[in-house]
Amino acid sequence: MTQEMTPEEEASLHERWIAEIEREWAPLFESCPDPVYIYIDDEHKTCSERCAAFFGMTVQQFKDCDSLLDECVTDGSIDLVVHNYLTHFEEQHRPVVFDIVAKHQDGHEMPVTAYNIPIVHDGQVILMCFLRDAA
Repeated sequence: MTQEMTPEEEASLHERWIAEIEREWAPLFESCPDPVYIYIDDEHKTCSERCAAFFGMTVQQFKDCDSLLDECVTDGSIDLVVHNYLTHFEEQHRPVVFDIVAKHQDGHEMPVTAYNIPIVHDGQVILMCFLRDAA
């Protein structure tokens, strides 16, 4: 029987996973021409330097942002991002490709194609997302 984790234990586990993922996926983060991020939840996420710059942030600012949706996705695209995350990622654990409008910290909007790919880390399915200019 699996013992339930406290919120503190779960946060600690997710922090460990982000550190491990950053080490394990460093070659991809450094060499991929597309912005890429990995998302566990709003408190536990990381990205490539290219992704951070794409949104007008540093990697640390990306990791520290309160809400990936509120800070990096336009209001008109939020429902689609949430739907695809809940349906294709959480329920079906399968990749999905879709077009959204992302937003830069300076306010300008960028049409992008998002490639949500499930990866497995420590037995847990986690979201990896590649972004490509859709203009």
